[in-house]
Amino acid sequence: MSEARGSMLRIATSGDYPPFSSESTNGYHGFDIELSQLIAGKLGLGVQFMGFSWTDFEALLQSSLADNPAFDMIASGVTVTCARSSLGLYSEAYLRNRAILIGPRDSHLCSALDDPRLRIGVNKGGYLEGVVRREFPHHIVVTTDNNRELTNLIGAGADCIVTDAIEGKILLKAHPLSAWRELERHDIALFLPRSRLQLCAEVDAVINAARKDGTLRAMALRFGIDAELIA
Repeated sequence: MSEARGSMLRIATSGDYPPFSSESTNGYHGFDIELSQLIAGKLGLGVQFMGFSWTDFEALLQSSLADNPAFDMIASGVTVTCARSSLGLYSEAYLRNRAILIGPRDSHLCSALDDPRLRIGVNKGGYLEGVVRREFPHHIVVTTDNNRELTNLIGAGADCIVTDAIEGKILLKAHPLSAWRELERHDIALFLPRSRLQLCAEVDAVINAARKDGTLRAMALRFGIDAELIA
């Protein structure tokens, strides 16, 4: 029997991180949203989505240590890190990803990435901000509180931005940008509170079954994610 509260699986998601999680007037949609709905359906549960801001993400992770966490799972393209593992549980990784630096096409700045005067934009509070500060410790970092506005940083304080390969594929199609450099590689998984150990095992079983029967691959392709990135 699932450890989710009552008959609902309470899922925290950002709603601003396509193709993982997007919010519109019709609610939440995206790869992680569909995966969450698949998991809930297999477990016989309903789904309650709860929005969060990346600026509050670390506080959200810390809150998972409470006796009665407000959520059962975070599904929003969450990167697996050792630091986060100390705060809770990760499901099986289901996607491989990598951070990338992108900027305007044909810009001379793409050959001057080691110049500390280069201004790098990134979404505030998530894993990718940490990547920027590790990879470019002496550069100017410009952040946004709204990941939907990430590309708007270029020309408004930043010369280029850091995103990930999966989101970047969407941005490169929608804007006159090109990939300048590949950075760290990382895995994507669902995050659960430590108290949801049984639920985590049930989630893993659903993910593994979806991987084996081709459901994950079909979902990935539907959201424009390359099949080779399935973990």
